Amino acid sequence: MKNYFYPDDFRKLPIANISEAEQQIFVVLVDKIMAITKEESYLIDKRQQEQVGIYKKEIDQLVYGLYGLTEEEIAMVEKEIGGK
Repeated sequence: MKNYFYPDDFRKLPIANISEAEQQIFVVLVDKIMAITKEESYLIDKRQQEQVGIYKKEIDQLVYGLYGLTEEEIAMVEKEIGGK
């Protein structure tokens, strides 16, 4: 079964309203990920790949917090997106 997502479906998505100051932690983490993944060595350097994974998990946890997800809801989300 394929999932389809249409442009009008975006209107149904809840978007957390946070200040620019609250957004800064996301900006910092994404900048760190981008800096690491731009390195030529990234594809072969396991340490760099692990660090990116840590940053991604930090972002995930921040997003879960924004939406007030319970542990049960987090488990469901992570199962759906690939069992982190």
